[in-house]
Amino acid sequence: MKRAHRVVSGAALAIALFYAPLVAGQEQGLGANDPQLSAERSWAVQNALAAIDRDREAAVNALIEGWVPYLDKAAYDPWSEIKPIAMKAPAWQLLGASLVGDYHTMVNILRGKVGAAKYVNALNQPQAKKWTPASPQVLGDTTAGLIFTPIPPCRIVDTRGTGARTGMLAVNTPRTFDLTTDGYTEGQGGQTSGCTGLPSFSHYGFSINITVVGFSGTGGLQVYPYSGSIPATSIINYFPGAGALANNGPVTGCYGCADDITINAFQAPTHVIIDVMGYFERGPYIGSSTSRVAGTPVAVAAGGRTFVYSGSCPAGTVLVAGENDFGGSDVAIGESRQDSIIPERWVMWMINNDGVSRTSTTYARCLDTPIEVP
Repeated sequence: MKRAHRVVSGAALAIALFYAPLVAGQEQGLGANDPQLSAERSWAVQNALAAIDRDREAAVNALIEGWVPYLDKAAYDPWSEIKPIAMKAPAWQLLGASLVGDYHTMVNILRGKVGAAKYVNALNQPQAKKWTPASPQVLGDTTAGLIFTPIPPCRIVDTRGTGARTGMLAVNTPRTFDLTTDGYTEGQGGQTSGCTGLPSFSHYGFSINITVVGFSGTGGLQVYPYSGSIPATSIINYFPGAGALANNGPVTGCYGCADDITINAFQAPTHVIIDVMGYFERGPYIGSSTSRVAGTPVAVAAGGRTFVYSGSCPAGTVLVAGENDFGGSDVAIGESRQDSIIPERWVMWMINNDGVSRTSTTYARCLDTPIEVP
């Protein structure tokens, strides 16, 4: 995928503006037991979301610039790979992604493959950054499944064509290839447009059909993730007189990377043709994390009654319930429901039969339902 070099001015200011430490001390979800701290934290989160919506590009630039020093520059280019995703992600997911310290988790939160709520609920400031060269989830992982999405075969590589990545693969001279739509413009000799279903993002793995042709000696190909290590096994072997040989199967990619796979020819040079048959992706997020979104506190006079509204559930969550912290010895709730005017918030009819004014804060209970960003 294409490289891009950018300079972001005022990055430190942007980070301070959008990702300043949140109010500490309370988890926003189930079990929050200090009304004042819970409300203050909720207001801080809502302010952070509003700041992101006011200047999304500055927020995204701050997020990416924070990661650049920690990434393997030979494999990752977050400006071209991640920024387009972050610019489309809801502010809720962008905020959650800004708080985690693991790169792959950050990307999955942005893409809506991992919920943001548990991170927004629990973390008060961005965690220390860490990057590991291997994806935490690879083909064959026994702890988490991947979903296969088949596509009509797309010939994304044909080294018999013209371009920077064409020509016969020389012996022990690894060459990288892009199996996404960016491969159209990488000079790989394959199709330059029109593949139905070919992804634009580098996924965990791909199903490919690989063909060797034009060889004159005995040899083979080793295929491995971009930026990975050459394996001891081969995906296909060839010998004189065979003409053209093909094999198909899954290969592990490089999640969120600038390219997808590397191919090494051993013993004899050959041309390579690659048809992408589909890709492996995390399934939809399924979880039960909720967050409390506080509204403006309302003073209910002695003997008074009024509607009190929660804050609005942000995009990437859905309203499922409401609650309040209306204290007193003789107070009641006359009605509790989803607001008919703004469906993302909860409304309660508060009745104060105490002899003194009481303050009520209503909360929306918002269930994490991430919006998937391709």
